[in-house]
Amino acid sequence: MKAFSSPGVLAVFLLLSFSIFSACGPRVIPEDLERKIEKEITFEEVKKNPDAYKGKRILVGGEIIETRNLQDKTEIEILQKPLGRDHAPLPVDESRGRFLLVHPSFLDPSVFSSGRRVTAVGLVEGGRSERIGQVEMVYPVLQSEHIHLWPPGSGGRTEPSIGIGFGFGAVFSR
Repeated sequence: MKAFSSPGVLAVFLLLSFSIFSACGPRVIPEDLERKIEKEITFEEVKKNPDAYKGKRILVGGEIIETRNLQDKTEIEILQKPLGRDHAPLPVDESRGRFLLVHPSFLDPSVFSSGRRVTAVGLVEGGRSERIGQVEMVYPVLQSEHIHLWPPGSGGRTEPSIGIGFGFGAVFSR
């Protein structure tokens, strides 16, 4: 008996295999929390009127500008970036503004350092007026429910990629 006697069976097998392996990647947002996100609310809407969205749970991401540790919490100032399909902030020169993410405990500013990318789920607390140079801006303030800190150079794909490879590896040491 021949295995995969028809090209159609082979194609279905390969498609199912790809689907199974692609679903095995790590989750950026826990599944139970992801279901609670109000996906119809955009960052732009919250930015325009943060007080109107108090208590709403949103998904946001961007690049860390500064991490400040206070007495009983950490504030992370973030430059918003659009998110890719994998929920990673895209590496683009585009932003809808800044926001503050408030975390209820200490986060090391050496780890959550300027330039690192984050994706977060947060509850909107309202807005806070902050200065950027001589310009007064209103920042949405979010209470952190989940933070994903992206390793440098990871995530943020804008288009799908498929790769099939065959190879070997070698380790050389003295």
